[in-house]
Amino acid sequence: MGLLNKISNLFKQKMNTSQQLEIGKNPLFTQHPDATLVLNKDNQILFMNHQATALLGYTLKEGKSSLSKWMSVDMYEKMKSSIQQSLNSESASVDVLLLHQKGYEIPVSLTLIPNGSDFFYCICKDLRTLNEYKNQISKLYDNLLYIQKITNIGSFDYDVVNDKAFWSHQTYQIFGVDDDDFTPSWKNIVQSIHPNDRTFYEETIQKAIDTGQGYEMEHRILRSGGEERIAFQRGDVMIDETGKSVRLIGTIQDITEQKTIELKLIQNEVQMKSVTDRLHVGIWSYDVRQKRFTLCSKGMEKIYGVDQKEFLERHSTWFKYIHPEDLFSALYFFKHSMNGEEMTYEHRIIDREGKMKWIHHQVLPYKNSDGKVIRLDGIIADITKDKEHKETLTFNANHDHLTKLPNRRYFEKELEELLQHSQQSSEKFAVFYLDLDGFKLVNDTLGHEIGDKLLIHVAERLKNILGEHTFLARLGGDEFAVCVKQFENNEEVSTIANRIILAMKEPFHLNHELVNTATSIGISFFPKDGQDAPTLLKKADFALYQAKEAGRGNWKFYS
Repeated sequence: MGLLNKISNLFKQKMNTSQQLEIGKNPLFTQHPDATLVLNKDNQILFMNHQATALLGYTLKEGKSSLSKWMSVDMYEKMKSSIQQSLNSESASVDVLLLHQKGYEIPVSLTLIPNGSDFFYCICKDLRTLNEYKNQISKLYDNLLYIQKITNIGSFDYDVVNDKAFWSHQTYQIFGVDDDDFTPSWKNIVQSIHPNDRTFYEETIQKAIDTGQGYEMEHRILRSGGEERIAFQRGDVMIDETGKSVRLIGTIQDITEQKTIELKLIQNEVQMKSVTDRLHVGIWSYDVRQKRFTLCSKGMEKIYGVDQKEFLERHSTWFKYIHPEDLFSALYFFKHSMNGEEMTYEHRIIDREGKMKWIHHQVLPYKNSDGKVIRLDGIIADITKDKEHKETLTFNANHDHLTKLPNRRYFEKELEELLQHSQQSSEKFAVFYLDLDGFKLVNDTLGHEIGDKLLIHVAERLKNILGEHTFLARLGGDEFAVCVKQFENNEEVSTIANRIILAMKEPFHLNHELVNTATSIGISFFPKDGQDAPTLLKKADFALYQAKEAGRGNWKFYS
């Protein structure tokens, strides 16, 4: 019996060795992507693949021992039941810490797979990579939830076939419902849409399902408390291999605040447009980078007689209507505005109807953070009436209201300017002082109306006979003054004086009345008779007195 037992044991040992060699050469073992061990029923390591060596640092020679030496006593006790299952021809799994050859522990998941009654495979999956991956997934998920929260964007995944939906937490928040109390079925979702938007919502979703094409839409949500929210929803359709739409995946964003701001901006824009269009000024804005007008108020249209669209569409329109004589100065001011200077100036335009107008212009440059001008804002006002009124006031202040000739004030001012010029250029000029002989008699006998008409006609006759180098003024009453410039000698001056006297002797036809008059003239010279206006006028007046003394209808040089 003893010999038979020994022979039987040797046969079994030979069989076990043969099986071991066969297992160690099995490519499912040697090429397995995870660390894999072959253990016998005594937990001794018979074989280990290269991945096991890479994971734990042991060679097969170093590792041929009991698996219990690769882990702590607590870990070994933890896996005993799994080992027992494996020995009973049942697969089993357990998470343990294995000791690396260098002494630190590695978390692994052991899967024990039986191979008959004497051997089993032990697959070791490194949990470090798996845990890191899980941590990354968890972090990404947390980040996604945070991003959805701060952007107020939720996500959804709707199973069309089974009428089931997955909503992110933010989607529940947008709809104003609790995750635990609300089931996002089609019926419940539609009930949460504002009644006035439900048909539109259902039709949009149904069209996406029918066509398999994505969609975008805005709709209102009616929360349980009656609060309305505005949402923007974007979805894509997932189809199966038969072309049937099976899922809707997309995002939903609460845009209530954005829409409120947009509405206020629109209201402000409408209000601003209403104000600017009613103002009696033109308001414009010019984009320097795009080289085009971006704003043109109704006031521009009123001033120029040009449709405001023309300013927006054609850059050249702005300069087209500037008065030719003012174009250079307008371009000058525009250039300075482009350089960042605030400019205020006046110029003329010729509107579409050919009417000349005066424009007051203010240009405000707008700069970016780099100090570069990127926009010009302008305000223009039609100041034609103001200009005309100012010119009327200036004219009235400097001219006689009856004859419209320059008055004494204007004549003396002109004389002072001529004196300054003549003192520098050494040019001489003459001053005539004249009045009408017998004017008082005309007033007394024919009346002041005829007297006024006589003065008007005298002024017209004097203007007609005097040349371009003269300046005529009415000093008051029947007194007139003439400044004669650019003559060669005194004979030229006397010729002008004789022409005046002869002209005044011609009768005037006034209101069917034939009125006869005459004039006497006193003449002084610059620089011989005076160096200032009062002196020259005074001496010319004295010469007039001398002429009257010598006989009316005569002239005299001052002497």
